[in-house]
Amino acid sequence: MQELIKDLCKQLRLGAHIAESYDDIQATSNEEFLYKILKEAVEARETERKNRYIKQAGFDLIKSFEGFDFSGVTLPSGVSQEILRSCDFVKNKQNLILYGRPGTGKTHLATALGVEACTLGHKTLYFKTSRLVNLLSEARKTNTEARFWKKLSQAEVLILDEWGYI
Repeated sequence: MQELIKDLCKQLRLGAHIAESYDDIQATSNEEFLYKILKEAVEARETERKNRYIKQAGFDLIKSFEGFDFSGVTLPSGVSQEILRSCDFVKNKQNLILYGRPGTGKTHLATALGVEACTLGHKTLYFKTSRLVNLLSEARKTNTEARFWKKLSQAEVLILDEWGYI
């Protein structure tokens, strides 16, 4: 029976984990059981989407706000750490420019913001600026420039790092 359920889950694109975990779900009614199994499927898809967005973003290293020292960062008035973490600037279609001396945590903060944006469901791309210039040049040479621009335009968050190395 479990193999049949796995096959049905595959056909419905619910994931094999549903078939493997349905025995563990405790419910007092069929309706509650169905709710819990569907909720688990939705949560699994959300997790997969977040992980896919993070992978597709192209971060050199995955960074988070955990343990980040904001003491070297000056935020504009009216902008708090919480506002940054909420990624409201993405929803409001606002630009965010991080600048300062080397070693102040700009790359860490930009990456943490990008990872958070991915977690919140925003398509994100990360490039060192010199790499982006090289990729654009290569796209022009190989006549794939339109495809590359389309990829860039689909990103809700575009992080360009290390401007000083162009």
